[in-house]
Amino acid sequence: MNYIPAHTTSNKRALLRVEMPHWPQEGWFGQFETRLREIAEDQEALLLMLEISCVGEGTPSPSSFIALNAVRSLEDFPRPVLGLVNGECYECCLEVAAACDLLFATAGSRFGLPSGRLPGLGGTQRLVRMVGLPRAKELYLAGRIWSAEEAFGAGLLNGVEGDFESLQASAAEFADTLLTRSPKALSLCKEVIHAGCDMDLRNGCEFERQVFSLCFTTHDQKEGMTAFAEKREPRFEDLK
Repeated sequence: MNYIPAHTTSNKRALLRVEMPHWPQEGWFGQFETRLREIAEDQEALLLMLEISCVGEGTPSPSSFIALNAVRSLEDFPRPVLGLVNGECYECCLEVAAACDLLFATAGSRFGLPSGRLPGLGGTQRLVRMVGLPRAKELYLAGRIWSAEEAFGAGLLNGVEGDFESLQASAAEFADTLLTRSPKALSLCKEVIHAGCDMDLRNGCEFERQVFSLCFTTHDQKEGMTAFAEKREPRFEDLK
């Protein structure tokens, strides 16, 4: 089993590097969820940068609650998650990557479900929401492999860079933009977006209105409006 080292935190960013086979075993997912819980408890980390490296095939096995819960924990992580992929991203690797909020990859990366095995970690559900039904069926039914450019064009990726060093720099720049926002607002925005995917339009809009009203009770909302009026940078304090 591939050991997952503890995260490091610098400049308000948590960095977690994971190596995973295309089909990790249950113990790997247990470790992964533990690392996510540790980062969630790190008050210095306002976002997570997740570097995903797929190494080896692994052995396919039925999906367990531990594996499903780990992927859900990534999707429901209370702060923004930026995923970075460098290389092949197949099978379970793709399902984990699809649970990130934003996903970036090097130009040589590849994405797909080539085995023809039905995804078991939410892949059929998340990928449809990300790239649409016709494109998702290319992956599920035909076992298509997408290049990074194809994945970007389909809406799976937020950006593509020529090499890993450039990818890290680009993701760091994107992270800088997020770190200028209120952590509380970012967390609530994630919650509204994810919840809205399971609601009809009317109920989704009503939930958005309720959370929007909630924002006006926070310090950060008042600080943001004051800073805008005073033409200065805001000093946000509310955490997740």
